[in-house]
Amino acid sequence: MDAFLSIASQFITEVGSLLLVPLILFVLGLVVGMKFKTAFRAGLVTGVAYYNRAWPKPKASSSSSSAASPPTVSHFGPATGRSGCAA
Repeated sequence: MDAFLSIASQFITEVGSLLLVPLILFVLGLVVGMKFKTAFRAGLVTGVAYYNRAWPKPKASSSSSSAASPPTVSHFGPATGRSGCAA
């Protein structure tokens, strides 16, 4: 039993939270009665979001005086030319 706990502990330490958080969410979803596909998607989306959040951001180049800003969105929804208000 000590060998199993040692291997399990080493596995958890080496894998880290990038794999364990989505895996735990997937298993928890199955426990509470979610369908397999829905629970898998929830774990996968969480894993991708967590991975993107944990990955180091590239540093701004030294040639520019200010850091690059993300593009802005001027409107939401389909581009129909209407204001989006219900009549």
